[in-house]
Amino acid sequence: MDMRDLRTAYRNNDKQITQVMKQYESRYTTILNNKRVNKVNLRKEFFRVSMDELEELVNSIDPTAEFTRTILAEEFRQSESTSEICTTNYTLDEEDEE
Repeated sequence: MDMRDLRTAYRNNDKQITQVMKQYESRYTTILNNKRVNKVNLRKEFFRVSMDELEELVNSIDPTAEFTRTILAEEFRQSESTSEICTTNYTLDEEDEE
C-alpha cells in the first residue's frame, strides 16, 4: 500500500466515522427532544437529563459504548463558581495606558 492509498483509506474511514457519529447524535437528540433546555433555538442542544438517565440511554443505543462519568469541564466549573459574566470587552485603566 503506497502513501496515496493510505490517504484514501484514511479519508474513507474518517467519512464512515463521521456518518456513524451523526447517526448517534440524531438518535440522542430525537430521544431527548422533550428535555430540551432551549426550545426556541434548536441548534443549542442542551438537555435536562441526569447522568444515570444519559448512561441508560447510551447503553440502550449501543451496549458496547464506553460511558465516562468523570470529565474536566473546566469552563463549566468556572462558570458555576462565579456570578460574574465574562466578556471579551476590555478597557484600559489609566495605569495600563502608560
